Amino acid sequence: MKKIIVLLLTALLISACASKPNVNIEELINDLDSIEIEADAKVVIGVFEKGFGESIVANLNEKYPGVYSYELLQNSNMSQMDGIDIVQVNVEHVPLLIPQLKPMDESIIPILENEVIGRYGKDVNQSAPYFMPFDTKGLLFAYNATMLTALNVDLTDANGDGLPESIDSFEKIDALAQKWFEDKAVYRDEALTSIFTYPFNEQLTMTSFIQNSNYRLIDGLQGESLNIGQDLYEALEAYRQLGTMKWQSTSEQLENMKWNYEDNLVSQSAPFMFVGNWMFYEQAEMSQAYDIVFSKLPTYANEHLHTLNEVTGFVLNKNSQFPNAQTIFLKTLKSYDGINATLNSGILPIVSMEQLAHESIVKQKHTDEQVLAYMYSRPVALQAFASNQTISAYQIFYEIDFRTIWKQLFLQEISSEDAYKQMTDLIFEWTKKYNVELEGELYELEPTSPASTK
Repeated sequence: MKKIIVLLLTALLISACASKPNVNIEELINDLDSIEIEADAKVVIGVFEKGFGESIVANLNEKYPGVYSYELLQNSNMSQMDGIDIVQVNVEHVPLLIPQLKPMDESIIPILENEVIGRYGKDVNQSAPYFMPFDTKGLLFAYNATMLTALNVDLTDANGDGLPESIDSFEKIDALAQKWFEDKAVYRDEALTSIFTYPFNEQLTMTSFIQNSNYRLIDGLQGESLNIGQDLYEALEAYRQLGTMKWQSTSEQLENMKWNYEDNLVSQSAPFMFVGNWMFYEQAEMSQAYDIVFSKLPTYANEHLHTLNEVTGFVLNKNSQFPNAQTIFLKTLKSYDGINATLNSGILPIVSMEQLAHESIVKQKHTDEQVLAYMYSRPVALQAFASNQTISAYQIFYEIDFRTIWKQLFLQEISSEDAYKQMTDLIFEWTKKYNVELEGELYELEPTSPASTK
């Protein structure tokens, strides 16, 4: 994930925007012929990927010859975008850019309110429809289906959430692991010694196990609402207990865990892993003759866990003279032609499973799995500090290194009380640097605890 430091407008996070699951996107897209494109339209689209730029422009210019072109962008800095009508940006940049944007046409609003699309854009679209979510990427949980089948694991997914019931919680995976180690399970003539590698070296990835469906450190409407109380302590204690499970066969393997997807993919060293949708997993599958499946994370302690994803989309430059041509692009983006142009570029679009199921869509082997899995992911939090809006609360994960604390806690080298005290000390030191006062209160640890209270 890119390091992004942005200015955010807390005012955009005041009210929730409801999504509408029953909107028929196909009907909304099919009215393209009713939009009269400007006679002299010349529209430049700023994109991050050359392949997508070429593909979408070729598609648009079949119907509107010579109207659309593209330019490659390095980032979401509007200062370099003079003359660009439609701009690709990261979602967390949108609040900063709003003074230079114009709202989208009213006909786009029902598309933005679709249940799937709305999930990725509702926070930044609360004051007006500025942002059309486009694509997402990030690490996903994956399992080696060939290995698990060889180990006699039932991979039936009865509820259709993408994760077989036999492995839909880390507790179930732990039970399988204990049995495999006791039975000295073998796969491809090699003893099974690793179950899942926790990426101690990747802080953002490890937040998936510190946070859960019941707890997020960055909570509330503004950065001052950091959730540093009892909820944080309980999240750390649950994470500590996760570390007691049997993830590696030796303590040395456990201590040296780090994210190394090449080893998992090429050597098939473990049945469970993290893999990103941009990685070379298909080559590994073909060369090693096995199948992996992407899914959401298993639950733990009856709480859902979420991987972190990066979301980009498109915004409209307010200085453009061609609003109809802009609207045509936005609708084409979510049409079947637009979805195919996106997929053909190796990009995973933000669309519904119903759209992906259309007979005209040309998909890769794992497209459906990945789109479904990303629906359970979370983007970075957008909250800024009300007292210092130049600071995004999410910078805390870029500027404070919690990795040693989390690794020691997982390995049972420190207590949850120790970890809580060390984390909150670092957080208060960081907020003091920016002259920010937090609203929440610390959890009062037991007097007999090795850690003390503030």
